[in-house]
Amino acid sequence: GHTNAVWSVAFLPDGEQVISGSYDKSIRAWRIEDGREVGSAMRDGGAVFAVAASSDGQWIASGGSAKTIVMWDAKTHEKIVELNGHSTGVRSLAFSPDSARIVSGCNDGTVIIWSTTTGKRLLGPLNGHTSWVQCVSFSWNGDKFATCDDRDIRVWNS
Repeated sequence: GHTNAVWSVAFLPDGEQVISGSYDKSIRAWRIEDGREVGSAMRDGGAVFAVAASSDGQWIASGGSAKTIVMWDAKTHEKIVELNGHSTGVRSLAFSPDSARIVSGCNDGTVIIWSTTTGKRLLGPLNGHTSWVQCVSFSWNGDKFATCDDRDIRVWNS
């Protein structure tokens, strides 16, 4: 299991597994039925503050102190691509409902939307927060997304 604090968890869409990200620089998948680890740990370049799973079951994303978002194959746990563009650590992640985009919130208060198919930045960096972007979430139809810091919630058109 993890050897340091766990900062983030997310369910895989099959409802049978949960993933976790830790300060120990690992992302792990766990079988809900018996609590056993599934496959090998995914290793990030730094402490992992955020994990997310795409609704189509294809992707796991992680972000943290390494300033990148890593996209992993949800079945094989192989690293597929790194998304670079934040100047400080990535604090929060969320996939769009159609799994085509991912939004990331950063320690410097910025937000970026990325394409999961090309790995390219679609929008941002957006400014509007004065501290860490601790949470991000897409609306149910994906036309908006919300972000939050210590005091504020912002709603954006996506």
